[in-house]
Amino acid sequence: MIAAPISIVLPATRQQLRVLACRARFVTVFASRRFGKTALGLLTLLALVKSVDSFGLAWWVAPTYRQARKPWRMLTSALAGSGLLVHTSKSELTATFATGWRVEFRSAEIPDNLRGDGVKKLFVDEAAMVRDETWTDCLRPTLAD
Repeated sequence: MIAAPISIVLPATRQQLRVLACRARFVTVFASRRFGKTALGLLTLLALVKSVDSFGLAWWVAPTYRQARKPWRMLTSALAGSGLLVHTSKSELTATFATGWRVEFRSAEIPDNLRGDGVKKLFVDEAAMVRDETWTDCLRPTLAD
């Protein structure tokens, strides 16, 4: 586990800061291109994984595997050499942190693969492209623990 506080500074726009300040259980962002929705999600993830949680599990779910690869690369590149990342898997699109958190980047292409695990934080990227049944039957129940 990490003993010292970690400071990572990343720029955020005024609009992104408004979303980051929201304390609602479910936050939905409707925004146009170039708003920085992916960057916003990654900023939220960074704030999360800096806190210690021995069994913290977060998912980033994208409509396709290809769409999940880009944020995984962005996150792991941004934190390379920070000491915060202890393990990454390019084939599984996972990142494990010294604070105990594990982040899995997943695809919604096969909804049944999204069943079972209880997650503490869930990001659904490009949610309009994910079937409603995937949210109702697979994703929402993972947050019920």
